[in-house]
Amino acid sequence: MSNHIDGEKRGADFLKKRICFLITLMICMIACTNCFALTKLHETVNTKVINSGTNLKTYTRLTDKGWLSINIIEVDLNDKNTSLGLLTSSNGLQTFQNVKTMITNSNKNVVAAINADFFNGKTQKGNIIGMTIEDGEVLTSTYYENEVKDVLASFTIDEDNNVLFDYFTNKITLTNNNNDEAIAISEINKWSSNYEYPVLYTSKWGEKSLGSTNDLVLTELVVEKGKVKEVRYNEEPVTIPEDGYVISALGNAADAMSKYFKVGNKVSLDIDMKLDIDKIKLAVSGGTLLVKDGVATNFTHIIYGSNPRTAVGVSKDGETFYLITVDGRQAKSIGLTQTELAELLVAKGIYTAMNLDGGGSTTMVVRQLGDESYTIQNSPSDKTLRNVPNAIAVFNNEKTGSLDKLVIEVNDVNVFVGCKKGGGNVEPKPEEETQPEEGTEQEVQSENGTSPEVKKKQGERLKSIKKIDNMLCQLKRDHFVSYWN
Repeated sequence: MSNHIDGEKRGADFLKKRICFLITLMICMIACTNCFALTKLHETVNTKVINSGTNLKTYTRLTDKGWLSINIIEVDLNDKNTSLGLLTSSNGLQTFQNVKTMITNSNKNVVAAINADFFNGKTQKGNIIGMTIEDGEVLTSTYYENEVKDVLASFTIDEDNNVLFDYFTNKITLTNNNNDEAIAISEINKWSSNYEYPVLYTSKWGEKSLGSTNDLVLTELVVEKGKVKEVRYNEEPVTIPEDGYVISALGNAADAMSKYFKVGNKVSLDIDMKLDIDKIKLAVSGGTLLVKDGVATNFTHIIYGSNPRTAVGVSKDGETFYLITVDGRQAKSIGLTQTELAELLVAKGIYTAMNLDGGGSTTMVVRQLGDESYTIQNSPSDKTLRNVPNAIAVFNNEKTGSLDKLVIEVNDVNVFVGCKKGGGNVEPKPEEETQPEEGTEQEVQSENGTSPEVKKKQGERLKSIKKIDNMLCQLKRDHFVSYWN
């Protein structure tokens, strides 16, 4: 009896241990869902020329977890007819538009664009989170948390097409040249939850300043052409000068502006980013660096889960710039984790890369070579284009001229010798006819002609031969397609 009881006890203990092991294994598998790289089972790639310096590569990849749809635009930074630039809402930096609308409203020769920075606010109004520079002008300041630690990265492209990825900070100071008094400016062209830290607004923000409301009583300093034009307290929004700015503040900062800055005073604005800002053609922020020196990095900012992704990168020699989208949240493309995205970019030979806003924001718009209209290259997970604060665009700088090349595209690339598209037979080229010489046997036969009955039989025979040839061509094509599919 005791042996039987001991056996049951040992069996129960074994079962408990086995259950615990299985539970532990399941927990580890769930916890490490994002720890393992996707296994590529099959991949096809289609390459198209967009303009002289831009190619679009579309990858359809089958992995052990599902399908992926990947788009990579390669931009030759040495191509004189191609350049990178910025797109923003035509209604000012405080508003959002979708990428296609930005292109249309820009009146620029855009051949491709992707969404860019993360944003605060809703889909109609808000602000860019990070730094933005266009042609030497700072449109938005750096992310404030970068002053404490590296969080959100940015890339810059200077007038010599040198590309730099890094974590930037800024120090912004307004100085009264009459008395050397100075105040610190916290941000440029962004909404704030606390205007005790002054915010500077340019005309790129919108036509008007914030002004005061029942809930927010502001002091606003209006500067035009380097001089204080007005010091306003608790007043309605004011027009922001084209050649100037408005600084909004409250509390101690507002008191300092009123005390030390008077109408007519000359002022100077200094923005220190440890960059030669005047030489920067383009600067855009995103999330974490994904790849540095050809290897995946430790992330400073993480968007968890398998999601649609947008990213940018550069080659090791600094001569090729990449714009990348990966669709997600769909059966035809499951999306990627940040780790999987970084591994993908490393595998594609991208040397340094940065994450951009993804999810429903992920957008790629392209104007195919020879087209006048724009198409949405990717498949947005929201089923429609999301309004976003800015976009990175590829511009075609070529002037209209003589024809340079022809690109011929077909829907079916499988054509067999002796067959035409669609499986039919290629008509043989008729021999060149010659006039018979006078008095020859050939002339006599031509005059006598051929009887209608003979002509009819010849025609029926020719039709039968053509029908058989068409059937053979179609049989070849069907066999080829079925074999490879």
